[in-house]
Amino acid sequence: LDNSSHDRDVDVSNWVLKRVVDGASELSYTLPYGLAIPRGGELKIFARSAQNAHHRPPYQVVNDKLDSWGMGTECITKLYNDQG
Repeated sequence: LDNSSHDRDVDVSNWVLKRVVDGASELSYTLPYGLAIPRGGELKIFARSAQNAHHRPPYQVVNDKLDSWGMGTECITKLYNDQG
């Protein structure tokens, strides 16, 4: 996730990332409370088995309940803020 703002951080506390790969069951991850992406910064969200997956907020977080975000020909990924 990129924060393209040059003047403010974006609080992504409790936002939910959802992904469906090739019509399989939906995968989801709720971002931790207190997490904000710094202005001009980037947040990477890893599955637990990913190489170089280290929990280093606010730049990297690890979904420790998921081995893989999946791969396929049709991947639909959506981000929902705390308002839905």
